[in-house]
Amino acid sequence: MRRAAPLGLAILVGALFGAAIRLGDGRDGVIGWLVDLAGPWLVLGVVVGAAIPTLPASAGALALAAGVAAKFALQAAQGDIGGVDLVVRLLGWGAAAVAVGVLAGRAGLAARQGVAWAPWLVGLALALEALVVVVSGERGWSLDAAYAGQEAARAVLAGELAVGALAMAAGLWRLVRRPPAEPDWPG
Repeated sequence: MRRAAPLGLAILVGALFGAAIRLGDGRDGVIGWLVDLAGPWLVLGVVVGAAIPTLPASAGALALAAGVAAKFALQAAQGDIGGVDLVVRLLGWGAAAVAVGVLAGRAGLAARQGVAWAPWLVGLALALEALVVVVSGERGWSLDAAYAGQEAARAVLAGELAVGALAMAAGLWRLVRRPPAEPDWPG
């Protein structure tokens, strides 16, 4: 029972996050760009893993899976998806959510414990996503996001790049400042 409450909280937070993501889908401007990126999902997994240190991998996986389920449930309730498309997306994105959630949750715990690689790796993922979207948009390979130099896209991607750079800097600072600690991997 002691482990069920934190995992229930992870599921609730994930479901609320997924519903918020769906409500931002298709919007113009910063909100529309922010909800289309993987970065917020990754950060959710890291934060939940750091907040629930007894079961970080399980908490991260459950939060992201609940987010995916809530996002697509709301989309189905709105009549925007159904049938085979709904099942395929739930299975595909759900599997990705579990895998990323396990890794992000463990990275969150490792960051909490002061392990240098954790913030560096999360920062690298955020920075690379921003760079890939910018480069693909500039070259006309848009990821169905119609980048084409939109001001909102520039703001969101610059923010994601900045957060990624700060997280990488924090990881490098930890590495330079003291020898790396060995993480304890519960859950």
